[in-house]
Amino acid sequence: MIGLDTNTLIRFLTRDDPVRANLVNQRFDRLSESGDRCYINAITLCEMLWVLRSSYGYRGPQLLHTVSMLLSSDMFELEESALMVDILERSQNTKVGIADLLIALRNRHAGCSTTLTFDKQAAKLDEFTLLA
Repeated sequence: MIGLDTNTLIRFLTRDDPVRANLVNQRFDRLSESGDRCYINAITLCEMLWVLRSSYGYRGPQLLHTVSMLLSSDMFELEESALMVDILERSQNTKVGIADLLIALRNRHAGCSTTLTFDKQAAKLDEFTLLA
């Protein structure tokens, strides 16, 4: 298994740089032929979603579709895939960022009763406590 960074995923998904997209596709083809998989950790996935949203204008349904496509492919393994799907679904109904949701839910999973924040929007969720 090999790890992927955000740049690689963005080139693969958007094909915005034909030369680099071609390099990624060639490497993925070789990996697929050899039976290797690509690992996407939660930080990379968060950054990828942020880039797709902020730089490429992807919105909720497109982001969910993108993660679903990665999850359904035999080529990719996503860290904490069930958690990431939960976060994406929850992000559809709130203005809280995906990274903030990941922080709060990972903290909750680690046994934290709450996550302290100055973010008033995030503090509307049960997992956060506003410091005021």
